[in-house]
Amino acid sequence: MSVSPNGRLRKKLIYLDSFELAVDYTAYLKTIFNKRVYRDSYRMEIKYYASTNLKLIKRWKVSDSKTVRDLLSGQ
Repeated sequence: MSVSPNGRLRKKLIYLDSFELAVDYTAYLKTIFNKRVYRDSYRMEIKYYASTNLKLIKRWKVSDSKTVRDLLSGQ
């Protein structure tokens, strides 16, 4: 299970362009998830994988990173 750039649960992984952005996004998600009824039923962790140079992953990384940055800047 993963979390979308908009903070929704989903099966697809999220691809971000930096580890620092992932840490900031995780901190943001913790505040969101603490308000949910299942707040005691999950564990949040960051998994860092070095991606290959696949064009599709690059496209997802650009798109997901932009969405997360926009979300974090609107706090």
